[in-house]
Amino acid sequence: KDVDELQLELSLVDPPPNDGVFIQKAILFRLEHTTVRMRKEINHARPHFHIQYKNQYSASYAVDNLERLAGNIPSKYEKPALKWAARKQKSLRVTWDKLQAGEDVRELIAAEDQS
Repeated sequence: KDVDELQLELSLVDPPPNDGVFIQKAILFRLEHTTVRMRKEINHARPHFHIQYKNQYSASYAVDNLERLAGNIPSKYEKPALKWAARKQKSLRVTWDKLQAGEDVRELIAAEDQS
C-alpha cells in the first residue's frame, strides 16, 4: 500500500527506539506516525496536501512541483516524503480535483484511516 511505503521510508530515517467527512476533508493515508490529508479549499486554488509525521512535524506541499508551502519537517524526513509524493503526484492531483468538485474520493484512498 502507498502509505506502508511512505511509512517505511520515513521509519528508515530514525533508528528504532531502545525501549470524516470525505467531501470536506480527506485523510488520504494514515499509518502509525504518518498522516497525509487534503481538504476541500475555498480560499486556496493551488492543489496541495498536508503531511504530519510523529505529531511533531507538519507541512503542506504543492502537488504540481512539491514545493513546501507552509510548515516545517526536518530534511531527513522531508526527503523521503517528497520522494514518495513524486511517485504519487498524478494520484494526488486526481484526488484534489475530485475533492474540490465535491465528489466522493473514497475510491481513490489507498489506505483507510486506521485509528
